[in-house]
Amino acid sequence: MIKKKELVYFILMFFAILNPMSCKSEEWAVKPIDPLYSVAEEKFIDAIVFLHYQGDRAKAADMFAEIARKYPELKYGQESQELSDFLRKMVEEDKVWREPEDISKLTVDERISYWVYKLRDVNLVTPAKPSSTHFLDWASDPRLRKDGFKHAGWQLLEIGKPTVPVLIRLLNDRKPTRTVGYTRFTYLSRTIQRYQDAALEILEKILNKKFYGEEGYRSNYFSELSAEHRQKIIAEIKAYWEKTQEKPNDRSSGDTIPNY
Repeated sequence: MIKKKELVYFILMFFAILNPMSCKSEEWAVKPIDPLYSVAEEKFIDAIVFLHYQGDRAKAADMFAEIARKYPELKYGQESQELSDFLRKMVEEDKVWREPEDISKLTVDERISYWVYKLRDVNLVTPAKPSSTHFLDWASDPRLRKDGFKHAGWQLLEIGKPTVPVLIRLLNDRKPTRTVGYTRFTYLSRTIQRYQDAALEILEKILNKKFYGEEGYRSNYFSELSAEHRQKIIAEIKAYWEKTQEKPNDRSSGDTIPNY
């Protein structure tokens, strides 16, 4: 049994560790919560959830634009401005988009372009909360689904190596999908996955190699990294592709369930 005096001691030690004065990193320092920050965060998450479930990019763009207008100095305001701008461009693209009559008759390059466009509608969320969200996880694996549905990410994976040059270019594409990611063990923690997040994951499957989080742990989504960090990873992928593109693909043929 832990005595009351010992329990109080452990509690005091715990808070001492969390004290900003004893922290070596600002990331772990306990900081007062800014009410304005909390309101902006909540509105930001509302907009993400709306885009995820409703898919109305025009309305979502308005929601993000309102956040950017009200909280321009906060990170949520700045990210909202970027998302609003992208979503408005995507709305204009949707207006002129025409579905092909028969996808099976498209050339390989045309199919790649088609499924890249369709990445915008992939609306996944992790089945285990809180956790990281993956475009190619077991929950969306067509081999485990009764209907066999393949979203755009799986379609590009199935095409394989011909998609690699396009996917490498997409590593710089910050257009949003409708897929929601989690980053913290709290309710108020959501991020909208970008094209570049999907591209990295599909590339790693096709090339059978991890480029970010080699040990399997990713502290952030690819789109959340600094631009410098992303460019370093992109350079590594390009260099690897230059060396291996003429070699046979040693990725699983698709007869087995991939490791997640």
